Amino acid sequence: MRTCRTNRDLSLTMKDFYEDRFPSQEALDALTWKPLRLLSFYRVILAGLLTILFFSLADSTTLGIQNSTIYKLTAISYLLFGILAGFAARLRKPGYELQTIIQILVISPPSPFSCSPVAARPAASVSC
Repeated sequence: MRTCRTNRDLSLTMKDFYEDRFPSQEALDALTWKPLRLLSFYRVILAGLLTILFFSLADSTTLGIQNSTIYKLTAISYLLFGILAGFAARLRKPGYELQTIIQILVISPPSPFSCSPVAARPAASVSC
């Protein structure tokens, strides 16, 4: 007995083939934009907590004990960057690759000491 396939059966097969080959937008978002938004949320929480702790417990904390002005500027800048990165990830502008690169550069900014060779210093001689 021979069965005849209808156009509907063929279209379902093509649809299944297409979905297997090309993931849906939701599947792509789960691997790209959602983790980026989660990272931005983490940044806002962390920077917000550090900023609030610094300003509310200024007398009894060691946060910013070396140079409080630099600590204030850094904490507030990091908080603002986290908020802006969260909005940018939510709006998906600029593109995913550029946002990822920017977030990586903010996580690990280049140090002025990382490229300079450390000169060998002679060990201090101890005289008895």
